[in-house]
Amino acid sequence: MEYIKKACDFIIKNGKVPVIWDDILTRHAPELFKVLPKQTVIMYWLYSIKGDKQNYCYAKDGVLTSKQWTHKLYDYGKELPPRAANFIEELPEDEYRKMEKDSGTKEFPRFFSSTIFLKRIQQTGHEVIGASAGLSSADGIVPNIERALPNIQTWARAIKKNKEMGVVSTAWARGGTLAQINGIMEGNWYPFLASAEYYWSAEKCSEKDFDRKFCRRFYGLDNIDATDCIWQIRHQNLVGRKENLEKQFNLLGKRAIRHNENLYYYAVFSKVLQLRSDVETLFNYSMSSLRYMKEHTVIPPRDLNTFKVQVKSLIKESTLLKKRVCTICKKVLHYTEVNDCIASYFGWCDYLLKTMPAPFN
Repeated sequence: MEYIKKACDFIIKNGKVPVIWDDILTRHAPELFKVLPKQTVIMYWLYSIKGDKQNYCYAKDGVLTSKQWTHKLYDYGKELPPRAANFIEELPEDEYRKMEKDSGTKEFPRFFSSTIFLKRIQQTGHEVIGASAGLSSADGIVPNIERALPNIQTWARAIKKNKEMGVVSTAWARGGTLAQINGIMEGNWYPFLASAEYYWSAEKCSEKDFDRKFCRRFYGLDNIDATDCIWQIRHQNLVGRKENLEKQFNLLGKRAIRHNENLYYYAVFSKVLQLRSDVETLFNYSMSSLRYMKEHTVIPPRDLNTFKVQVKSLIKESTLLKKRVCTICKKVLHYTEVNDCIASYFGWCDYLLKTMPAPFN
């Protein structure tokens, strides 16, 4: 904090406004907000919230929730661990009352505002910028739309309600220095344009209405088939493979009046995610059932050959997909970045295919 305070003082002295992330202070030392110069703006980020209230929050010394959630879960006949989190009821009386005042709901302590620390930060005299995630570090190649859109909407409402500065939508290239690279900008237009919609109008537009506007204005399409297909990318196993997503995206690309290259991007990367799922499924199966069956001579050799064919097919599919992804990346990235992306998107599949245990090797 001594260093951050000096940095903020230096920035302010030079006529600029320092903006800092909230999480280290919010979650470890909220009392130190008062140490910062009042001109410092706090960027309060929460990428998982999907509504105006919730039953837990990241607070000092861990996750904070109500003891009431440890009551017996009658639907399952089980009890939650008694020390699964720090409990609101065990807070000192003054902290409990303060949290109750800031909770924003009569359902406290079972529920409270999902952005409860926004008021706490305001009370220290600092302005606040909310931060959602169009592309979270955990999303991977394609943004998680069912996380991103509610997250964006929640932040829009919270900032409007509390009359704060505004919101930003972040997009993280990767979750850490050695983590896999996330998707490129081509796949991020959907959540970013949702940000433009909701940060301007807060809650006037439903998600379905936004989908209609997005499909019409971005692609020139008169229905929401495109956004339905984008949702299906992350749920191909759930919705089944009777309908070929790549084919659907390619057909939409032919119909689109504008930005059809964006639909071709989704077509290819939907195949990448499905390849990864298929390889992991086969690998997990080979590590358990098939190895056991081979050692106990339960499975006939002809059936083992079927699985070998499956592996060869996946290797071939991976090789062809790499070429297609490489073509896309070369169009939008600096040449020094392309190989890193290919290695990141296909490295895990290549590793599993190479280390596939008997009878696959």
